[in-house]
Amino acid sequence: MLVIAALLAPGSLLWSQVPDTARANRGLARLTAKLHADQTLPDSLRRLTAADLLKPENSNHAALLDDSTASLLLKTMAATTRQVPESLCGSFLGGSPVPAGDLDIMLPYADSSTLENWLTILERIVRARAQPVAGRRIASDSMLRVAFLSVYARLDTASQRRLIRVAQNPPPSRSDACWSLLAVMDGLAALPVADAGPVVRAMFGQAAAPPAKRQPGQE
Repeated sequence: MLVIAALLAPGSLLWSQVPDTARANRGLARLTAKLHADQTLPDSLRRLTAADLLKPENSNHAALLDDSTASLLLKTMAATTRQVPESLCGSFLGGSPVPAGDLDIMLPYADSSTLENWLTILERIVRARAQPVAGRRIASDSMLRVAFLSVYARLDTASQRRLIRVAQNPPPSRSDACWSLLAVMDGLAALPVADAGPVVRAMFGQAAAPPAKRQPGQE
């Protein structure tokens, strides 16, 4: 499934900006101060640092988000992918269908609006960790396959042909890798809100799951 996600390809250009680490740090400082002052949160979450908020151990809890925030996450991830340099964009391809584990690298490149969206998402992740809601729908493997194939189906013919060429000639160039990741994010960002939640829960739930234990006799 990760291979399917990784190889979906976009047909638009990206742009990048000079990273503003100071702005990102100021935003994170505001958020950590807000969390620290919130007596409704358990102490373990109130004491989270900016570095803690950006770690995969926190972002993988996006599996707890409601549908609306999950949709915002996909849209914000798509916007951020367009704002990082091509060298970074291309390097994200492969490990995860949604590279939010690289937030520490990406956040300084986010413009003001995108940064504020990330701060909203990170706050909601923390609050979801404090009060998780059981029973939310999670996409099955077949539902994920349909979602990713729908991204492919929305591509024009030229982009579909490029997708096939990239898939048949690994490893992709830096440009092709970034092009591919952009399509994944653009396509997922276009999912209806009701579908975004289950897809995000499935993808981040997979990322958060511990590796399977080997059974006796397995190599």
